[in-house]
Amino acid sequence: MSTQKNELPSFPYHRNPLVTGAIEARQITCQVCGEKRPYAYIGPVFTDEEVDDICPWCIADGRASDKLHAEFVDAEHCEPVADAASVATLMTRTPGFSGWQQEQWLSHCGDFCVYIANIPNHEMSQHESLLKSIDRTSSPSVAQLLDTVSLSRAAELDRLMNGENPYRIHVFECRHCGVRRGYVDHAADTFEDDLQQ
Repeated sequence: MSTQKNELPSFPYHRNPLVTGAIEARQITCQVCGEKRPYAYIGPVFTDEEVDDICPWCIADGRASDKLHAEFVDAEHCEPVADAASVATLMTRTPGFSGWQQEQWLSHCGDFCVYIANIPNHEMSQHESLLKSIDRTSSPSVAQLLDTVSLSRAAELDRLMNGENPYRIHVFECRHCGVRRGYVDHAADTFEDDLQQ
Protein backbone atom coordinates (compact mmCIF):
# COMPACT_ATOMS: atom_id res chain seq x y z
CA MET A 1 0.00 0.00 0.00
CA SER A 2 1.44 3.40 -0.93
CA THR A 3 2.07 6.20 1.56
CA GLN A 4 -0.60 8.27 -0.16
CA LYS A 5 -3.18 5.53 0.48
CA ASN A 6 -2.24 5.56 4.19
CA GLU A 7 -2.56 9.33 4.56
CA LEU A 8 -5.95 10.19 6.02
CA PRO A 9 -8.18 12.37 3.84
CA SER A 10 -8.97 15.88 5.02
CA PHE A 11 -12.49 16.85 6.01
CA PRO A 12 -13.60 20.50 5.84
CA TYR A 13 -15.80 20.19 8.94
CA HIS A 14 -13.79 17.78 11.11
CA ARG A 15 -10.16 18.79 11.60
CA ASN A 16 -8.61 15.62 13.00
CA PRO A 17 -11.06 12.73 13.47
CA LEU A 18 -8.23 10.47 14.63
CA VAL A 19 -7.59 12.78 17.59
CA THR A 20 -11.30 13.31 18.38
CA GLY A 21 -11.95 9.56 18.35
CA ALA A 22 -14.20 9.31 15.27
CA ILE A 23 -11.54 7.27 13.47
CA GLU A 24 -9.21 4.69 14.95
CA ALA A 25 -6.03 3.06 13.70
CA ARG A 26 -7.11 -0.50 12.98
CA GLN A 27 -6.65 -2.78 9.96
CA ILE A 28 -9.95 -3.35 8.18
CA THR A 29 -11.33 -4.40 4.86
CA CYS A 30 -13.73 -1.60 4.01
CA GLN A 31 -17.20 -2.89 3.17
CA VAL A 32 -17.68 -0.03 0.70
CA CYS A 33 -14.50 -0.09 -1.44
CA GLY A 34 -13.29 -3.60 -0.55
CA GLU A 35 -9.74 -2.37 0.12
CA LYS A 36 -7.60 -3.18 3.14
CA ARG A 37 -7.19 0.04 5.09
CA PRO A 38 -5.21 1.04 8.21
CA TYR A 39 -8.04 3.16 9.69
CA ALA A 40 -11.69 2.55 10.56
CA TYR A 41 -14.53 5.01 11.15
CA ILE A 42 -16.14 4.35 14.56
CA GLY A 43 -18.55 7.30 14.82
CA PRO A 44 -22.31 7.37 14.30
CA VAL A 45 -23.90 6.02 11.11
CA PHE A 46 -27.53 6.75 10.30
CA THR A 47 -28.78 4.07 7.89
CA ASP A 48 -31.07 1.06 7.64
CA GLU A 49 -28.21 -0.97 6.11
CA GLU A 50 -25.96 -3.37 8.03
CA VAL A 51 -22.69 -1.54 8.74
CA ASP A 52 -19.42 -3.26 9.60
CA ASP A 53 -16.20 -1.47 8.70
CA ILE A 54 -16.05 1.80 6.76
CA CYS A 55 -12.82 3.53 5.85
CA PRO A 56 -12.40 7.33 6.08
CA TRP A 57 -11.64 7.57 2.35
CA CYS A 58 -15.11 6.27 1.44
CA ILE A 59 -16.68 8.85 3.74
CA ALA A 60 -14.59 11.67 2.25
CA ASP A 61 -15.46 10.88 -1.37
CA GLY A 62 -19.14 10.11 -0.70
CA ARG A 63 -19.06 6.43 -1.67
CA ALA A 64 -20.03 5.27 1.84
CA SER A 65 -23.07 7.53 1.88
CA ASP A 66 -24.10 6.50 -1.63
CA LYS A 67 -23.65 2.75 -1.17
CA LEU A 68 -25.10 2.49 2.35
CA HIS A 69 -27.70 5.27 2.02
CA ALA A 70 -26.00 6.65 5.11
CA GLU A 71 -25.48 9.92 6.90
CA PHE A 72 -22.79 10.46 9.52
CA VAL A 73 -24.20 13.61 11.15
CA ASP A 74 -27.84 14.11 12.18
CA ALA A 75 -28.99 17.24 10.30
CA GLU A 76 -31.92 17.77 12.66
CA HIS A 77 -29.50 18.68 15.43
CA CYS A 78 -27.33 21.09 13.47
CA GLU A 79 -27.52 24.84 13.73
CA PRO A 80 -28.78 26.51 10.54
CA VAL A 81 -26.46 27.49 7.68
CA ALA A 82 -26.95 29.47 4.48
CA ASP A 83 -25.79 26.89 1.92
CA ALA A 84 -27.61 23.59 1.21
CA ALA A 85 -24.39 22.12 -0.25
CA SER A 86 -22.75 22.57 3.16
CA VAL A 87 -25.54 20.53 4.75
CA ALA A 88 -24.97 17.70 2.26
CA THR A 89 -21.19 17.77 2.82
CA LEU A 90 -21.61 17.68 6.59
CA MET A 91 -24.17 14.86 6.59
CA THR A 92 -22.68 12.59 3.92
CA ARG A 93 -18.93 13.33 3.69
CA THR A 94 -17.94 14.25 7.24
CA PRO A 95 -17.14 11.89 10.13
CA GLY A 96 -19.57 12.51 12.95
CA PHE A 97 -18.78 12.34 16.65
CA SER A 98 -20.44 10.54 19.52
CA GLY A 99 -21.90 12.14 22.61
CA TRP A 100 -23.84 11.11 25.68
CA GLN A 101 -26.70 13.44 24.83
CA GLN A 102 -27.84 14.26 21.30
CA GLU A 103 -24.88 15.55 19.30
CA GLN A 104 -25.12 19.13 18.00
CA TRP A 105 -23.11 20.65 15.17
CA LEU A 106 -22.51 24.35 15.71
CA SER A 107 -22.34 27.05 13.04
CA HIS A 108 -20.97 30.56 12.65
CA CYS A 109 -20.72 33.09 9.80
CA GLY A 110 -23.47 31.25 7.90
CA ASP A 111 -21.54 27.97 7.69
CA PHE A 112 -20.91 24.94 9.86
CA CYS A 113 -17.95 25.17 12.19
CA VAL A 114 -15.06 22.73 12.14
CA TYR A 115 -15.16 20.16 14.93
CA ILE A 116 -11.75 20.37 16.60
CA ALA A 117 -11.85 18.70 20.03
CA ASN A 118 -13.76 16.91 22.72
CA ILE A 119 -12.37 17.49 26.16
CA PRO A 120 -13.38 15.12 28.98
CA ASN A 121 -13.84 16.66 32.42
CA HIS A 122 -10.75 14.88 33.82
CA GLU A 123 -8.59 16.50 31.09
CA MET A 124 -9.82 20.09 31.42
CA SER A 125 -6.66 21.35 33.08
CA GLN A 126 -4.56 19.98 30.19
CA HIS A 127 -6.58 22.06 27.68
CA GLU A 128 -6.85 25.33 29.59
CA SER A 129 -5.75 27.57 26.72
CA LEU A 130 -8.19 25.93 24.29
CA LEU A 131 -11.03 26.25 26.80
CA LYS A 132 -10.23 29.91 27.42
CA SER A 133 -10.36 30.55 23.65
CA ILE A 134 -14.05 29.52 23.44
CA ASP A 135 -16.39 32.47 22.88
CA ARG A 136 -18.57 32.49 25.98
CA THR A 137 -21.32 34.68 24.52
CA SER A 138 -22.14 32.10 21.84
CA SER A 139 -21.45 29.07 24.06
CA PRO A 140 -23.64 29.49 27.18
CA SER A 141 -23.26 25.96 28.59
CA VAL A 142 -19.46 26.25 28.39
CA ALA A 143 -19.56 29.72 29.95
CA GLN A 144 -21.66 28.43 32.85
CA LEU A 145 -19.31 25.49 33.42
CA LEU A 146 -16.12 27.56 33.22
CA ASP A 147 -17.55 30.25 35.51
CA THR A 148 -18.50 27.56 38.03
CA VAL A 149 -15.11 25.86 37.84
CA SER A 150 -13.21 29.14 38.18
CA LEU A 151 -15.26 30.11 41.24
CA SER A 152 -15.18 26.71 42.91
CA ARG A 153 -13.33 25.81 46.05
CA ALA A 154 -10.87 22.91 45.72
CA ALA A 155 -13.32 20.20 46.86
CA GLU A 156 -16.04 21.42 44.48
CA LEU A 157 -13.59 21.69 41.61
CA ASP A 158 -12.45 18.11 42.22
CA ARG A 159 -16.09 16.95 42.30
CA LEU A 160 -16.84 18.61 38.96
CA MET A 161 -13.66 17.45 37.24
CA ASN A 162 -13.43 13.91 38.63
CA GLY A 163 -16.95 13.19 39.89
CA GLU A 164 -19.41 10.43 39.24
CA ASN A 165 -21.18 12.35 36.47
CA PRO A 166 -18.73 12.64 33.59
CA TYR A 167 -19.04 15.33 30.95
CA ARG A 168 -17.06 16.66 28.02
CA ILE A 169 -16.84 19.89 26.12
CA HIS A 170 -17.19 19.65 22.33
CA VAL A 171 -15.17 22.45 20.69
CA PHE A 172 -15.74 23.93 17.22
CA GLU A 173 -13.98 26.64 15.21
CA CYS A 174 -15.49 28.92 12.57
CA ARG A 175 -14.05 28.23 9.12
CA HIS A 176 -14.32 31.91 8.22
CA CYS A 177 -13.45 34.10 11.21
CA GLY A 178 -11.79 31.59 13.56
CA VAL A 179 -14.10 32.15 16.55
CA ARG A 180 -14.32 29.09 18.77
CA ARG A 181 -17.60 27.80 20.12
CA GLY A 182 -18.53 24.81 22.22
CA TYR A 183 -21.11 23.05 24.29
CA VAL A 184 -21.13 20.77 27.32
CA ASP A 185 -22.21 17.16 26.83
CA HIS A 186 -22.96 15.25 30.01
CA ALA A 187 -23.57 11.62 30.84
CA ALA A 188 -26.20 12.20 33.52
CA ASP A 189 -29.36 14.24 33.84
CA THR A 190 -28.04 15.63 37.13
CA PHE A 191 -25.24 17.67 35.52
CA GLU A 192 -27.04 21.04 35.90
CA ASP A 193 -27.76 20.18 39.55
CA ASP A 194 -24.05 19.44 40.08
CA LEU A 195 -23.18 22.91 38.75
CA GLN A 196 -25.57 24.55 41.21
CA GLN A 197 -24.22 22.78 44.32
